Amino acid sequence: MAAEKSAQKQRVRGKPFRKGVSGNPHGKPVGCRNRANRLLEAISDGDMEAIITRLVTEAKAGDMIAIRILLDRLVPPPRARTVTLALPSLADGYARSKAAALAAVLDAMAAGQIDPSEAAVIADLVEKTADASCNSSGFQLS
Repeated sequence: MAAEKSAQKQRVRGKPFRKGVSGNPHGKPVGCRNRANRLLEAISDGDMEAIITRLVTEAKAGDMIAIRILLDRLVPPPRARTVTLALPSLADGYARSKAAALAAVLDAMAAGQIDPSEAAVIADLVEKTADASCNSSGFQLS
């Protein structure tokens, strides 16, 4: 019983290695392949073609998992688009220019030029820029 408690006290919790010293000083061997790469190499070109054909057939039959796999691989995720808006300068640090910039963002969103998520990002940038401008010039916005 006492031997078990002393063994538990000697065990180091958390990170067992000193900072900068790993358990594998030589690192991963050169050319080492992970499991996915080894499996991919094991599949011949003919097998790959048969797998893709079967996947497309299943997707056409309505298999949602097959559809998701194909769409994940074929359709890239949407990227943020570049938005151009005419905003007043925030360099003067006055609250009215900040309000005018936020009003311009709101008008662009209401007109359908930008979507609400883009408006939120732009409004956040306006807030930060105006606050930084005011703080650096000694003015405080209320």
